[in-house]
Amino acid sequence: MIQKRMDENDPVALFQMGYYYRVARHGLPQSYTKSLDYMIRSAQLGNSKANHNLGCAYFHGDGVKKDKKKSAYYWSLAATQGYPEARHSLAAYVLNEEKDTPRAMKHFRIAAEQGNRDSMGTINASVMRGYITREERNEIQKTHDEVIASMKSEQRDRARKIVGIKTHEEDPDRVMLRSMLDSGGGDELASMLSMLGMK
Repeated sequence: MIQKRMDENDPVALFQMGYYYRVARHGLPQSYTKSLDYMIRSAQLGNSKANHNLGCAYFHGDGVKKDKKKSAYYWSLAATQGYPEARHSLAAYVLNEEKDTPRAMKHFRIAAEQGNRDSMGTINASVMRGYITREERNEIQKTHDEVIASMKSEQRDRARKIVGIKTHEEDPDRVMLRSMLDSGGGDELASMLSMLGMK
């Protein structure tokens, strides 16, 4: 089924195949080269998660020469496509590599307001460091909580029971599905559950 979808240039299926090659799943050997090929194809079709993963590959040097500027480029693309995890990665890059705290805080704020829990944690810690005020933090927390509440649904609750894990040390397929649930990727989640025979 995934092959048919890849033949039709389905960006989610291409992303999934790239992921399978990256972590050696479903009988495929680990191959960063093949993983990157599929991720690039998926990214070219507008998949924000593929752009985020390309950023991570360049940041860590997974199958490519380490290039932090390229990682920031791909994270920026994914962030502008609305992917909160990419916005968080970009914020961390701006803070740690460019040493631009005010700009990094803007990115953390956007990601937190999109529901990214890690960015919300950074925002909370930033109050103690004086980067933002308590009032700003409270405003961001309110928006963050509203976004999280808006993602709750009976279907997501059922999917969480299917996925049922909490750490990255467990089944990578289920970790990816949990990430989709947490970031509100309902359409992609339905597609993934179908490909994995879980729907």
